[in-house]
Amino acid sequence: MTGNAGSPATLAADRAALPARCWPVTPRSLTTVFRLGAHLAAWIPFAVGAIRSVQQGSPVIADGAAIALRSWDVLTPYGPLVGQATQLRNGVFDPGPLQYWLLAIPVHIDPRAGVVWGAALWCMVAASLAIEAAWSAFGAFGGLAASGIIIGTVAWQPLVAAGPYWNPWLGVIFFLATLAAGLAVVSGRRRWWPVLILTASVAAQAHLMFALASAALVLVALVAGLADTIRARAGYWWAVLGLMAGAACWIAPFIQQFTSRHGNLSLLIASLGARQSAGPAFGLKALTASALPPTVWWQPSLAFRSEGIASQISGRTPAFGVAMLALTAAVLAVAVRPLRSRRLAALAAVSLLTSGAILATYSNIPVHNIGHRGQNYLLIVLLPVGLLAWLATGAAAVLAARRVIDRARVLAAVRRRPRGRPGTVLNGIAVRRYARPQARRHAPGSRCRRRSTSTRIVAWISRGSPHTISIAIFCTTLL
Repeated sequence: MTGNAGSPATLAADRAALPARCWPVTPRSLTTVFRLGAHLAAWIPFAVGAIRSVQQGSPVIADGAAIALRSWDVLTPYGPLVGQATQLRNGVFDPGPLQYWLLAIPVHIDPRAGVVWGAALWCMVAASLAIEAAWSAFGAFGGLAASGIIIGTVAWQPLVAAGPYWNPWLGVIFFLATLAAGLAVVSGRRRWWPVLILTASVAAQAHLMFALASAALVLVALVAGLADTIRARAGYWWAVLGLMAGAACWIAPFIQQFTSRHGNLSLLIASLGARQSAGPAFGLKALTASALPPTVWWQPSLAFRSEGIASQISGRTPAFGVAMLALTAAVLAVAVRPLRSRRLAALAAVSLLTSGAILATYSNIPVHNIGHRGQNYLLIVLLPVGLLAWLATGAAAVLAARRVIDRARVLAAVRRRPRGRPGTVLNGIAVRRYARPQARRHAPGSRCRRRSTSTRIVAWISRGSPHTISIAIFCTTLL
C-alpha cells in the first residue's frame, strides 16, 4: 500500500464507489398494522361462512350431523374414543376424538348451529397460531406468507370456510398451523413445541392423511429442540409442557387401544402397506402434481370437479417427484454447510419431511378409492407440500445470489486498493470474529438496523488500515 492509502481523497473515492447499504426500519405502528391485517385476512372467510350458514338456518347433514352428535356425546358417560370412520382404510377410524372435544361446548350451547360457528372459531384460532409461529421464525414475510397460504387454501376449496366442521377441512387448517409451528421450533424457537403438539394432535386425529406428516414433524422438532437446549444449557420446561399436552390429547385413543379387543391404532398400523394400495409410483406422481406447473392447486376449485383424484394425478410423471425430493435435499445440504442459514435449513427440512410423509400417505391409499369423486378432498394437502418446496428452492437461490454479490463487493474493494508498503497480517481468529454478524451498535433513532458482513469488511478495508490482500480475501471465505 502507498502512503496515501488513508488520505481523505482515497477514502472519499472508496466510499462513493461502495455506499453502505442500510436496511430500512419498518415503523412499529406499520408492523402492527401488517400483523393485524394478516390475522383479519385469515379470519374473514371463516367468519363470513359461519354467519351465512347460521342465517340460512339449514341443518347440517351426513358427516356434519354425525360430528355434531358425537360432539354432544363428549360430555356424556359414553363419549367417543376414536375419530370419524375413514375411507382410507377398511373398518377403522381416524386416530382420535379431539375434534369432538373442541366442538362439545359449542354444540351444547347451540345444538342446531354450534357445530358450524364452533368449528369456524377453532379454524380462526389455528390460523392465528400459524401466522404467529411463522412470524416468530421468519418475521413479517413469514406471517404474511402464512396468511396468504390459508387464504389460498380457502380460495381453492371454498368449502373449507363454508363447512369447517367437516374433519378434512378442520384438519387442513390445523395442519397448516402444524407446519408453521414446526418451522418455528426447527428454526430455534423451542417455546412453540407445546403448540406444535396441540396442533399436530388435532390435525392427525381429524383425518388420517395428516397423521404421518404431523407425527414426523413433532419428532424432528423435538430432536432439534433438545439439541438447542443442550447447546445453550437451558431448561427443558418446553419439553415437559409438550409431553403433558401430548398425554392429554392422546389419552382417549390409548384407552381405546388397550381396553378394546380390536385397538384402532393397531388396525391402522397393520393396514399400512396393503397389497391393494396405490403404490410408490402414485405417491411420486402426487408430489409432481403438487409442484410441477400447472400444479393441481392452480387449476379450478375442487368444489367444481366431478372426477376422482386419479384423473388429476395418474397422468403425471413420477420422475419430477424424485427430482423434487432430490432438489429439496440438496437445498438442505447447501443451507447447512456452504450458506450456514438456520432458517433456510429449517424450511428445507420441513419441506423434505412433509413431502416424504405425503409420498408414503398417497402410496398407501386403497386403489378402489382413487377413482371416486368423493375422495377429491385428499388433494387439499398437496397445496402446502408444493408451496413449501418452491419456497425452499426460491429462498436458496436468493440467498446464494446475495452471498455471491457480497463476496464480489469485497473482492472488488480489495483490488481497488493501491499497492505499497506491506501490511500487518491478522490472525485467523481476529478475522473470523470480525466476519461474524455483530450486535447492533446504532444509536436510538438510527435509520439502519445493521449492515451485511461484506459491507462491514468493505468499510474496514476502505479506512486505509494496513492490511494484506490475502487476509481480505480470507474474509470473503467466511461469508
